[in-house]
Amino acid sequence: MTNITGKAIKLSKANKYNTYQFYAELANKNIDLVDALKYAALVTIKWLQERLEDEGIPDALKVVEPKDYKKANNEDFKSFVYNENFTISVETSIEEGIWALRIIENDNGALNDSNIVPGRIIQSDIAYRINDDKLICGFKTQISDINDVPKAGCVRFKIIKTLAKDPIFGFKNINNIDINGSFLEKYLELIL
Repeated sequence: MTNITGKAIKLSKANKYNTYQFYAELANKNIDLVDALKYAALVTIKWLQERLEDEGIPDALKVVEPKDYKKANNEDFKSFVYNENFTISVETSIEEGIWALRIIENDNGALNDSNIVPGRIIQSDIAYRINDDKLICGFKTQISDINDVPKAGCVRFKIIKTLAKDPIFGFKNINNIDINGSFLEKYLELIL
């Protein structure tokens, strides 16, 4: 039997809580749902490229501009995991009507809060899914704090405002979900 020497570093549970959840459906009924899914994914990828500009953009995120969504092939959308000092995970199957993004990052000012909290982890989830005759859009931000620190403020995605005001896309059946709500959480767990 092997004896382990030295002192083990204890793992500690995080204090997890949601700061924002949002659910909506595609408003534009004049766009094909697969094209709408591609468009939403491309707009989200563009936003992600802006966030990654200084870090370099992974090959899997080098795609056509959103305005060229009709030129995008299903094969242009790739599932991947990218690890740096943050993690980006994309799960997609355009054929099955799914595109989902998860970003896990340390608090480095992404909360637009004047106080960066050491040890705070921010998990952002964005998901689009074709369900019957509609495109469902879900957004969630979850915070994990390891210390007893004040809770983070609400974190909203720039991408929501962009898609909401976009004449190609737009939202209907908008629902800012109670941060303790479970519908979106269960939905995101199914596709992420």
